[in-house]
Amino acid sequence: MNRFYTLPLCIALATCVLPNCALAQGTPVLEYTSGNPVETGPNTFSVGWEFAVNSAITVVALDDSVQTPGTQVRLYNASGLIASATPTDVDPLVGTPGFYAQSIAPVVLDPGTYFIAEDIGEFATFSTQALGVATIPDVTYVGLVDELGLGQDPDAPLYLDSSFSPGMFGPNLNIESSPATPEPGSMALALSSLIAGIGAVERGRRRKALTSVGLAESGAELAHALPIRP
Repeated sequence: MNRFYTLPLCIALATCVLPNCALAQGTPVLEYTSGNPVETGPNTFSVGWEFAVNSAITVVALDDSVQTPGTQVRLYNASGLIASATPTDVDPLVGTPGFYAQSIAPVVLDPGTYFIAEDIGEFATFSTQALGVATIPDVTYVGLVDELGLGQDPDAPLYLDSSFSPGMFGPNLNIESSPATPEPGSMALALSSLIAGIGAVERGRRRKALTSVGLAESGAELAHALPIRP
């Protein structure tokens, strides 16, 4: 391998191996342990939840529950739509009890009030009366929001009452993950592997160079040994 390519290759390997690169889908903002499955019947809804951002977060994906993949998820505030996505069952599965995460262009949410909602079609199943609802420290879960019809941006519980508390899930969002710090042993092993790889490449390059020089010298000696014909 040409030495001019050796260093960039090793840097690329170190970038991916040593930091244990984080998934693009990030970390779910909200998770819960279990919920009561409910069917909508012959109605359509826009359903989601209100939340408060306590310190700025960077959103990198929008999620849909495993029960309702393929419906549009919208992130918005009082000023309007911020981002949207339509996660499906081919997107990565994240969080508990399970959400399909679709990456979006990263967007920063400053402290304030926000909403996330999704479309729920006729005779669709979703989770309600969720247990063990928990959010990341930078976000506070406020409560359920809903509105009849698809494509709405509800900001209050207009149709569904407190019997659905603490909420319906539903949609979710993921924040940017911090790269995991490798354990010292893992880092040492990765570094030693990289160093060994560099050494092997350089030794191979030197052997190739020496072989070329040896062949050239042998050719020169043979030329001198041959009789010169007039």
